[in-house]
Amino acid sequence: MYRVVDTVLIGPETVYAPRQSNDRLLLGLKGSLDKFELDLLRQRSLSARYEKAKRGELIVAAPVGSVKVMHTPL
Repeated sequence: MYRVVDTVLIGPETVYAPRQSNDRLLLGLKGSLDKFELDLLRQRSLSARYEKAKRGELIVAAPVGSVKVMHTPL
């Protein structure tokens, strides 16, 4: 879409013109790296949570509005 309307994107380090193939490539790579970084952070977070649960230190609060139901044996 940016190529059609001749838009430029301004970042902290440079200005990107998506009509130029090199800038499109750089923007695509940066987007892919950002996704990879988010996936890596999520994996590390889940791993840390799992390790905390293994040690018995994980505390999980019930969602707001949930009701605890006690089942009694018949």
